[in-house]
Amino acid sequence: MDRASSISTSLLVVFIVFLAQLMLANTANSTTVYKNYDANGNLVFSDEPFEGAEAIDVKPIPTINLHLPKNIPTSSTTTAPVTTDTYQSLDITSPVADSSIVNTAGAGTVNVTSSPGLQSDHQYKLLINGENQGTQSSNSFAITGLFRGAHTAVAQIVKGSGEVIKVSAPVTFFVRQHSIRH
Repeated sequence: MDRASSISTSLLVVFIVFLAQLMLANTANSTTVYKNYDANGNLVFSDEPFEGAEAIDVKPIPTINLHLPKNIPTSSTTTAPVTTDTYQSLDITSPVADSSIVNTAGAGTVNVTSSPGLQSDHQYKLLINGENQGTQSSNSFAITGLFRGAHTAVAQIVKGSGEVIKVSAPVTFFVRQHSIRH
């Protein structure tokens, strides 16, 4: 009988601790706001109770953490082009700046163009959110791992040694992916 009493007491303690944690969790996830109308009929809210005010429990707004770009090249962080620049322009033609790509399943294509065309000993290099996506002679890059949110693309023309000759203007585009719920 003594052992049964000990188990009952242990269960009671565990239950009380569980209830205390549950109550603390609920208070940490909501805030009490007080509302009432003033003499002029204006709605007044306060975080401190006052006479005649109605208490309202406000739950926090659900948020998500977005994939944030790393090391986005800016004019101050990109390598300056060599002064013997033979290229008049280097542009990202697709995706267009501030456009949205919908339901890509994390894949997309970035197209670049230069004037004049790429010389035989030079290559295009693509950076997405500051991360190297590859160096190649083709002006079309197949990209994977694009999460929903904003992404910034920068193209470069590089020599075989990796020396940067020309840098495009950054192009920001957005990936929209619908969730299963929507």
